[in-house]
Amino acid sequence: MKKTALLIALFALSACQLPPELGGPEPVEPVAFEPTPFELTEPSDPCNAGAWLGLLGKNYRAVLLPEGALTRHVWLEPETGQMTSEMVDQVPNRVSILTDPDDTVIQVFCG
Repeated sequence: MKKTALLIALFALSACQLPPELGGPEPVEPVAFEPTPFELTEPSDPCNAGAWLGLLGKNYRAVLLPEGALTRHVWLEPETGQMTSEMVDQVPNRVSILTDPDDTVIQVFCG
């Protein structure tokens, strides 16, 4: 019983974040991203993912994607390292943006 209470307390504390004035993370203001304007007629890149390589290394939460762009967010589960997405269907002309557990973009690909 004591272990359960301790686990609940630790879980509750881990969900808390300090406000910026107490050393917590600063809020991030999203910045607009525009894909590189070039047309690639490569059959292996039906979604023109090469135009989105400028996202690599950026924080996904700090980027505003173009309105109407056919994209999906894919992330790595911290516990398993498996890719996860809210959309599981495969759409060849959709840009998939893969992020690590810290929301850093690590790959862009079609699907």
